[in-house]
Amino acid sequence: MRIGGLASGLDTASLIKQLMDVERIPLLKMQERQQILKWRKEALEEFRSKLSALQSKVSTLLLTATFTGKTVSSSNESVATATATTAAATGTYTLTVNSLATATTNTSTAAIGLPPATAAVLQSAAELNTPGGDADPNAPFNSGQVNWDYTGTITDGSFKINGVTINVSSSDTINTVLTKINESAAGVVATFTGDKVVLTQKTKGATPTITVSDDTSGFVKAVKLDTAVVQPGTDSGFTAKMNTTGLGFTDGYFTINNITFAVNTATESVQDILNKINNSAAGVTAFYDEQADKITLTSKETGNKPIVIDFGTTNFLSIIKIDPAAEVRGQDGSLTINGTTITRSSNTFEYNGVTFTARSTGTVQITVKQDVDKTIAAVEAFVNEYNSVIEWINTKLKEKTVKEPATEAEKKQGILNSDYLLKMVYNELRRSVSDAVSGLRVDMQMLAQIGISTGASTGTVTGLEGKLVLDKEKLRAALEKDPLTVYNLFAKGTASATETFVGDGSTTTFNLSNKGNIASSPLPVVKIVSGGVTTTLTYVSGTPGAGQFTVDFANGRIILGQAPAAGEEVQVSYEYSVSSGSAAGVAVRLKYSLDRFVRSGGFIDNRIGSNGSLTKEIENLSRQMERFEERLAAREEELWRQFTALEKLLSTMMNQSQWLAGQLNQLMGNNK
Repeated sequence: MRIGGLASGLDTASLIKQLMDVERIPLLKMQERQQILKWRKEALEEFRSKLSALQSKVSTLLLTATFTGKTVSSSNESVATATATTAAATGTYTLTVNSLATATTNTSTAAIGLPPATAAVLQSAAELNTPGGDADPNAPFNSGQVNWDYTGTITDGSFKINGVTINVSSSDTINTVLTKINESAAGVVATFTGDKVVLTQKTKGATPTITVSDDTSGFVKAVKLDTAVVQPGTDSGFTAKMNTTGLGFTDGYFTINNITFAVNTATESVQDILNKINNSAAGVTAFYDEQADKITLTSKETGNKPIVIDFGTTNFLSIIKIDPAAEVRGQDGSLTINGTTITRSSNTFEYNGVTFTARSTGTVQITVKQDVDKTIAAVEAFVNEYNSVIEWINTKLKEKTVKEPATEAEKKQGILNSDYLLKMVYNELRRSVSDAVSGLRVDMQMLAQIGISTGASTGTVTGLEGKLVLDKEKLRAALEKDPLTVYNLFAKGTASATETFVGDGSTTTFNLSNKGNIASSPLPVVKIVSGGVTTTLTYVSGTPGAGQFTVDFANGRIILGQAPAAGEEVQVSYEYSVSSGSAAGVAVRLKYSLDRFVRSGGFIDNRIGSNGSLTKEIENLSRQMERFEERLAAREEELWRQFTALEKLLSTMMNQSQWLAGQLNQLMGNNK
C-alpha cells in the first residue's frame, strides 16, 4: 500500500516522479540510440532499392537485342512493308512485286435461290383523299387540309413510333412530320406513296415490327394509320432453318480439306453451316454475298493449293451450287529482290533475316538500319539511374548532423555521414565505369571514347562528383560505326587464355587453370607441336579418337583421344567467363559489383538483414531497455516503500507527541 504525504504533507508522487526522471535518463539515451539505428537501417534499405533499380538498367545493357535491334522503312508501304530480326544485315533492298500470291477460291456457279429478307411495313388503311385526287403533302394542317377527306383537326401534340416520340405542330405538313420520323431514332423509313403514308422497318427480318401509340395530335388517325395492320417482314433464307427455305436441303455430312461437317436441316441455317466452316481447321473462309445470292469458299493460305471437297451424304454443297470444276486455283507470287527473281506461295516471306509483306504490284526500297535510338534510350536510362545513385551517395556522405535537432527530419540528418559501405559502393561504381576493357579495338575500350564521360571524383573540377555525362551524338556515331564493339564494351564476359602442357606419352587429360568457367562458344582450340610441326585437333562432343579432343566444361579439362608423345607440346587456346577485371565489360563489372551489395547475404544484407549487424544492435538495445525498465519499476517500488515507511514513522511520532502532550496537560491540572 502506498501512502503519500498524509503525515508529512509532502507531494510524494511528485517527488518520486522527479527522482525516477533522473533514473530514466540512461533509458532515454538507449531509446534515442535505437531510433537512430532504425533510421540508419531504413536509409540503407532505400540504398539497396536504388542499387537494385540500377542493376535492372545494367541488365538491359547485357542483352544483345539492346544493341543489335533493327528498324525497317519502306519507300512505299502500299507496295510492301517489312520487319527485321537482329540477325538481318543492314542495307537497302530493291523489291519489285511482279505479282501477288493469290488464294484458291470456289464460288457458287449460279444464284442459290435463298429467299431475301424483307422488312415489316405499316401503311395507311386507305388513301387519304378518296375518291378524287391525292392529298397535298405540303399543305399545313391548319390551312384546312386541302384535297383531304379528313374532317378532324390536327393539333399540337405528339405520337410514338417504336417507343420514340414524334412531336407534331398544327402548322406542320405531312412531309414535315415524315421528315421528323426519318430523322428520329424510331428505326423506320417514312414515305408518302400512292396517297398513303408508308412506314418501313429499317431492320429486315420476321422479328422487328412497327408499333404506333400514344397519339395526342390526331395525326395518326388523320393519315389512317390507327386502323392499319402491320405487314410482318420475313427472315432471309440465309438465316432461316434450312427446311423452311423450300430448296430441299437434306441432312447428312460433307467434307472440306478432310474436315467433316454435319448438316441438320431442322435446327441449322445456311449461316450456321458457314460459321462452322469458318471456325474449323479446314483452312477456308466461307462468305455469302446477299446481293449475288452466292457463296464463295476462299483458302486461308495463298498459293497454288486446291480446296478438296467431298459432297458426302448431304446435298448441301449441290444446293449452294459449289462445283469442284469451277475452282479458281491460287497462284504463287513473283518478286524480284536486288535483281534476283523468286516465287513465294505467301505474300509474307522471309529473306536474309528480313520478313517482307507484299501488298500490291510495284517497286519499293526497303531500308534496314541499326536501331540506334533504342540503344541510346537504354544507355540514357542507365546513365540517369547511375547518376541518381551517385547523387544519393554524395548527399548522404556529406550530410552533417544537427547539434541540437528539434524535428525528426533534423534528427535524421547525417545518419550515413562518412558511412564506409556508401564509400565502398561509390568507389566500385566509379572504377567499373572508368577502367578500360581489354581485348577491344583501341578507340573503343573506354566509355569516354563512345560519348559517356565521367565527372570528377570530388566535384572540384566539374561539379559532377562522379556522375556520367552522355553525348548522344558521339554515342550514335560509335553505334553506327561498330555496334558489336559498343555492345562488347558493355557486355564482354569472356577473356582469352593460352596454356601449354608437355606430353609424357601416357597422359590424355589436361586440367586448365580456369576451372568451371570455360566458354563453349567459341570452342577451345587444341594443337600438338612436335618437331616444329603443328597439328590442330578436331573437337567432338563424345569420346574422342586419334586426332580428336573433347572438353569437360564442368571441371575445366581437355581430354585427348590419343596421349601425346613424351616432349610433345599441347597448346590450348580458349575463352573463359569473367565477371570482373579488365577483360570484363562495363555492365558485366557493374552487375557483379552490384550483386555483391544487394543479394541475400551481400554487404548490405550483412548490415540490415535478419542477422545483420544493425539488426542485432537494435535487438540488443531492445533487450537492454526491457531489463532497464524492469529495474526502474523495482526502483520506483523501493522509493514508494521508503516514503511509506517515513509516513508511518512520522505518524507514530505524531501520535506519541500528542499522547505526551495530553499526559502533561493532565499532570498540570492535578497540581492545580
